[in-house]
Amino acid sequence: MGRNELGISHLFYADDVLIFTNGHPQSVTSLKEIINKYERSSRQKTNMTKSGLYLGKGATAFKVQVEGILGIKTKDFPIIYLGVPVSVGRNKAVDYEFLVSKIRMKLEGWKTRLLSFGGKITLIKSVLASVPVYTLACSYVPKSVLNRIEQLMAMFLWSSRGAARFHWVKWGKICKPVEEGLDRLEELLQYIPPSLQKGVQHVVLRPDKDDELICTVSSSGEFYAKDYWELLAVTGGRHQWAERLWQPYIPFNSSAFLWKGSHHALPVDDRIIQKGIPIASKCNCCLVPRSESIQHLLLSSDCATKVWSHFSHIFHTPWNKNSIVLSLLLWSYQTKDYNSFAAIKLSTCVLIMHGIWKARCSARFDEEIINPLSIIRRIMHQLGLVAMQLKPKKKNSPLQDNILQSLRLPSAPVREPVRRWFRWEKPPLGLYKLNVDGSSKEGLCAGGGIIRDGHGRLVAAFSSFYGHGSNNKGELSALLDGLQVCQALRLSNVIIESDSVIVVNAIQGRSSISWDLTYMLRQCSEMLPSGYSITHIVRQKNVVADRLAAWAYNHMGYQDFFQTRDLPSSVWGMFRCNQLGLWELRK
Repeated sequence: MGRNELGISHLFYADDVLIFTNGHPQSVTSLKEIINKYERSSRQKTNMTKSGLYLGKGATAFKVQVEGILGIKTKDFPIIYLGVPVSVGRNKAVDYEFLVSKIRMKLEGWKTRLLSFGGKITLIKSVLASVPVYTLACSYVPKSVLNRIEQLMAMFLWSSRGAARFHWVKWGKICKPVEEGLDRLEELLQYIPPSLQKGVQHVVLRPDKDDELICTVSSSGEFYAKDYWELLAVTGGRHQWAERLWQPYIPFNSSAFLWKGSHHALPVDDRIIQKGIPIASKCNCCLVPRSESIQHLLLSSDCATKVWSHFSHIFHTPWNKNSIVLSLLLWSYQTKDYNSFAAIKLSTCVLIMHGIWKARCSARFDEEIINPLSIIRRIMHQLGLVAMQLKPKKKNSPLQDNILQSLRLPSAPVREPVRRWFRWEKPPLGLYKLNVDGSSKEGLCAGGGIIRDGHGRLVAAFSSFYGHGSNNKGELSALLDGLQVCQALRLSNVIIESDSVIVVNAIQGRSSISWDLTYMLRQCSEMLPSGYSITHIVRQKNVVADRLAAWAYNHMGYQDFFQTRDLPSSVWGMFRCNQLGLWELRK
């Protein structure tokens, strides 16, 4: 505590209380009287054994006297208050030993030998990684403590039956996002730098508005740890196969196994030899003895060849005998093309390799005979379980349905979208309606708008190109241009319609907008005509404004229209349809 220092926000919280005094016996005596009065009035007793007396440098002379008055023993820093260590001077690693102890206690209660690799990932993400989150958000944790916590997590992930094993993949690589080739074990142990000045900038000030600090990292202008982390994180390249591996319909253990295989993290003979352990290599999945490697075992061994050939003939898809990743790409589709056939095909690829690995382990450790037909039957059973939980967004082709029927797998039904009819509605007589719309394409944005009277006749229209920007910038700029046209024509009692929920809610004060568009939003609010109303509509009611926005990419400037015959040909047809009251189908 000191002048110009950060204050403590909660001196009293539940049954934890911090009381500050100057340490003089007279002040301590007064404090004791206050405690006694509280006990008499509340009929609650203060637990002196759980309380502690912490003295500063200037109060050590009164130590014995103060202890006698209060009946509380002197203790040393640090103290844990509301889950955060409070100490004098710099934070020390020993002050945060309780975090390491918490994680150790949880690990001691878990039976590692009963957990699969996928189960360990789940526990790390949901339990262990959440232990230090609160402390990390409230204080600066020394790097040595973070390293020890990471060590414990890595040892737990790679250990087997309680014994330490090789760490096949570095922990820093494991913590990268899914699209970079790994599961999303968020690196919660990184800290945010104490100074946020580099990420916060002052925007242009206005005399009639209060000054605000804007965090330019987030779109809202507010500071969020997630946005700042994404700015500081060193990211790798995105991999198509990685995004397709972790699908909800694929058994998590199988996805985790294939992740290990793609990163050479399986304990096959050649990897063990590379670690410096001399052993005789022999592939259990081959009739003629051959050396065992990950690619050979899962893709080109005698057993793997028979299993792959069986399913390759059914799906009419080859596999790559030299690369797990290339085989996965051959057997998968992009996420947007997801249907039940694509899900079954991708699941088959993953389950084939996992099934071969299980058979190899049973042959090596339980002396079971490897039978490719047994592996195929187990895969078919697992595919049936996968098919039962699928909820595809697209239909299969007739050929794809025939393939699934040959496997005796059901084709999951696709929920048909609700189709509705909409039409643009004319404003009441005496009122005007302004429809605006914005768009963005390849980093450029544009907007358009049209004003019509109660008979649906054209009053004015515009099409404007705004240069670099987002879709929200196009939407808000189009609204600002439309209001300027209304102001120039001296129109009041205007009904405003937009298909942007963000802009409509921002104008109505229901939500905020991106910080860099704040001043444009204020301009719109100040220009709103008297008797206005603004509502959100579906896109099918706003087609004319949409076509005007699209037209701006052709002329790359600003155009206005006051006669129907001057409208672009791509706009005129929809304008007439609106005027005639024709309906449009929303799919």
